[in-house]
Amino acid sequence: MFVVAAALLAACADDASKPPHDTLTDTASRRAPAPGPLGPQPAFGAAVHASLPPPPISGGTMAVAPGAGRNVVVVSDPDRDQVHVVDVATGVVLKVVAFARGSEPGRVVVDDADRAYVVLRGSNEVATFAVDDAAADAVLYSVCAAPRGVAYLTQPARIVVACVDGNLDVLRADTGERLERHQLGRDLRDVLVDPGDLDTVHVTRFRSAELFKLHLGEGHTPWPWQKLPGSSVAWRGISLPSGGFAIAEQEAQTDTHTSDAERELQPVSGGYGATDVRGRSEVKDTCDAVTGIVRARVEIAGGPALRLPAAVLPVDLAASPTEIVVVAAGNAFVPGVPQLFTVETADLDKANGDCVHVTGTYLRGQAIAAVFAPSGELVVQTREPNALHVISKERWSAERIIPLPGESVADTGHVIFHSNAGNFLACASCHPEGMEDGRTWVFAGKGPRRTPALRGTLRGTAPFHWDGDMRDLRQLVDDVFSSRMSGPPVDDGQFDALSDWLFSLPPPTRLREPSEASGRGQTLFAERCSSCHEGERLTNNRTVDVGTGAALQVPSLVGVAWRAPYQHDGCAPTLLDRFDPRCSTELHGDTRGLVDADFADIVAYLETL
Repeated sequence: MFVVAAALLAACADDASKPPHDTLTDTASRRAPAPGPLGPQPAFGAAVHASLPPPPISGGTMAVAPGAGRNVVVVSDPDRDQVHVVDVATGVVLKVVAFARGSEPGRVVVDDADRAYVVLRGSNEVATFAVDDAAADAVLYSVCAAPRGVAYLTQPARIVVACVDGNLDVLRADTGERLERHQLGRDLRDVLVDPGDLDTVHVTRFRSAELFKLHLGEGHTPWPWQKLPGSSVAWRGISLPSGGFAIAEQEAQTDTHTSDAERELQPVSGGYGATDVRGRSEVKDTCDAVTGIVRARVEIAGGPALRLPAAVLPVDLAASPTEIVVVAAGNAFVPGVPQLFTVETADLDKANGDCVHVTGTYLRGQAIAAVFAPSGELVVQTREPNALHVISKERWSAERIIPLPGESVADTGHVIFHSNAGNFLACASCHPEGMEDGRTWVFAGKGPRRTPALRGTLRGTAPFHWDGDMRDLRQLVDDVFSSRMSGPPVDDGQFDALSDWLFSLPPPTRLREPSEASGRGQTLFAERCSSCHEGERLTNNRTVDVGTGAALQVPSLVGVAWRAPYQHDGCAPTLLDRFDPRCSTELHGDTRGLVDADFADIVAYLETL
């Protein structure tokens, strides 16, 4: 496998006269970033608060209904808890299926008989309904915890669902009866199917960007997890029309292409993100990869890896026999920077390490998903305003917009969190889906620091950061977003919207229900751990040295089961490893006299939080 570097578009924020497409190439020298804004700035405008805070962006919320002679797509709307069936040819919304608040419909697949299957991320269910029947209600199948990925298999007709809790459920498509369950390890994402082998599936992991192959049925054969080279956060995986897969992911600076010195993050103005983009308004014509702590990357099975440094938050992919399109939701509010990045597959096929031509497309609204309709048109979903954008083969000149029903969910806090701040990095780059990227970064002058969690752990837990050096959220936004990430100043109204949205993030779904073991663990925890991990947030908010050689903030344990690895330096791959002598000290909890069964009980309790 070789890497083809697509370059960086670095248009200035005030350059509103850009043509609707461009070749995106650039070069970067490896030098320390200059202070101040390094790239185009997002425009947030006056603060707006949604009446019901929208969930973090996940992407990949569309599928084509493959019925003969039709041009119909099924569109999940996680912001409004509904699913739309839309005739792309006529622009008519044929059907709207509504779900309970917080169901959060996500990935969707449609079988050969035009029956749709939609994962409900918030209610641990799969909804199924007939696409053609406007009056038919959805039927709900119970599945594993926090479902993310879904695929359809024929002969026999089965649904395969991947969940955050690590379970892969195989269901009868017509009844929802569970035929198989495989525990593959937590944080599962997409299920990928090769049309040539319908008894074998590939599964991606979200934060660790890994790929797993599993042969279904009796005597199933698992393959080891395969790490996607140099990558973290596998946002979206799809099957390609010609066979094989493409996976949109983030590539972290700490893995490849960097020296030891460059692996250190500089906690200074302009220290996060890409380098050598300051003040550029033109497109360069070279092909070197741009240095940055996070870069978008598309991994193509059996082919090259395409690096797209300017594609902030690559939340979806669409593929035709001739093109691959990457959706970069993070660029929505940055004037002069595209949201859609297109590469011709012919260019990939003939690439041998040289530059690949990449086309950028500008779009109104925030794109979160894309598919190619049977007509060959590219259909792009925007979450706000709620619409489909239909772009013809001559897409650079025109688009049709199909409005979708539902009230506005405009929310400035949500916008700021998901925006390219100005240095080709968003808050959601390191905190995907409002969580964290699972990485331990090395900070200059500080050492290793694990990305902290956000869901359910922010309100009432100041000061922030492992060192407790951010006294409150205001200081954190000013210092990290506006300075280190090169973002614009955040005024008081915008800050209030951001803090309200962040504080609204619910804790993740409980991994385990309480049991006898967790009850014993809770008693032990109360006796030995609760002096620091106390109260509703399970932290006393103090900054103390527990034998690590530095004073560190006591983290909240809300949702702790979901955020391995553990400790400030990520030394514990699992909660049980946290008690291993290699990753604990005598000052970090009283473990005297405890045996293996006691530690297992404590872990059982922690997994119920």
